[in-house]
Amino acid sequence: MLQLDYQLIVDDHVEYQLYLASISERIQKKRLRNRIIVSIVYLILAVTLFLVASYMTGVLFLIIAVLWYVFYPMRDRKRYRKHYEAFFREDASNGKSSTIHAELTTSSIHLEEENSESTIKTTAIQFIDEIGLYYFIRFAKNKAIILPKSQIHHKAAFKNWVDMVTEQHNIERNTDLNWTWK
Repeated sequence: MLQLDYQLIVDDHVEYQLYLASISERIQKKRLRNRIIVSIVYLILAVTLFLVASYMTGVLFLIIAVLWYVFYPMRDRKRYRKHYEAFFREDASNGKSSTIHAELTTSSIHLEEENSESTIKTTAIQFIDEIGLYYFIRFAKNKAIILPKSQIHHKAAFKNWVDMVTEQHNIERNTDLNWTWK
């Protein structure tokens, strides 16, 4: 049995949500569609203005179309981050994080927080994701246990637990140590 005591802050929850967004095909399609559709609208306006009205106004709309296409990803990244931060800051109780006590065995995960306690069978785990600063143990419907690597004191024991559980229950394991929100 492996025991972990750790705390989660708002940024930990935000990183998990951004990670989910980055691997969600639906969200990636939506982000690409927004980038392309607005650029196309500006291009259509630019061409229309070239043909019908003012050359300079057409050039202006062409520049706006190109700038939108180039800079939209940066705006979109910030917008997603701000959205998740606002949600979790509003949801956090007085900005304090409670200590989580976790007991990990090959058959279950037992979690205790200030006002709750739960036991989850390891057979319910669908994915174990590892990114630069976190492990995410994911279950159905995007429920997860977020584990900041900096708060895992027995790293070798935890890696052994992950290896045993993924092998024993045939759990998909995703590792992207260079992941960043894009």
